[in-house]
Amino acid sequence: MNLVVLAARLLALGLFVCASTPAAAGPASDEDWRRMLAGPWVEAYVMGIEQKTYHPGGEFESRLRIPLPERDLEILSRGLWSVENGHLRLVVRESSRPEFLAPGRENRLRLVSLDGRRLVTADADGVPGYLCRPLEPAHRALIERYLDEIEAAQVKTALEAQRREMVDQLREYEYEGKSEAADRLLTERVVAFLEKAGRFEAFREYYIHLYGSTFTAAEITALLDFYASEAGQAIRRKQPEIFERAQRDARNRMALISPGLNLLIQSTLREIKQRGGS
Repeated sequence: MNLVVLAARLLALGLFVCASTPAAAGPASDEDWRRMLAGPWVEAYVMGIEQKTYHPGGEFESRLRIPLPERDLEILSRGLWSVENGHLRLVVRESSRPEFLAPGRENRLRLVSLDGRRLVTADADGVPGYLCRPLEPAHRALIERYLDEIEAAQVKTALEAQRREMVDQLREYEYEGKSEAADRLLTERVVAFLEKAGRFEAFREYYIHLYGSTFTAAEITALLDFYASEAGQAIRRKQPEIFERAQRDARNRMALISPGLNLLIQSTLREIKQRGGS
């Protein structure tokens, strides 16, 4: 395994351990949870948007839309839901795309908190999920304004930085028939694919629900007011530079620690071998 990749995974693991899910807060009993969960919910994954409705009788229906470069993937499903010992149990009975979501699949989520219109869950690995009720039109309009005026440029800057990093990695990629012309063709096609797959518009709905499940309408209004101020304008001008410098410096730090990390891994492996793998 590439040591830089390994170090990045170790760093991510450390951040994950430190970022534990919130303490439980919400209904005291399973019956109360069932009553409070009934109705429509929206969950924004980085892969797409899921709209799910929990019916009081114990059935659910779901629509998951995943943005793809050529055509969005949509998965419709139906099944049963219940609450048992503070856990939400979901069993799929019908699926429009069984090759991706097979009937019979069961999922259990720990119910972490329910605060107003926001629900927090955790899967078996402790990874949190954030759901919100469908956004009120006024709330959604504020978020769309915030995204267009504030976040769109920053997100596009981040996507462009990722594309540049991918191009740099392609130059070092070894393959049969490698040449300057072949590298150019490979880079052109990969960049064209990334421009379609990573366009901001494809993830717009994701960001709307990401912010909608995090900020209230009053908080979004306050953010808009702040970014209209002199200090907010300064952040908008200078933040892209900070982002690019931080990314570059992070790569340089990884390059600096890689030799030491390599020595640590090799010495540890030798010690394990000497102990007989115990």
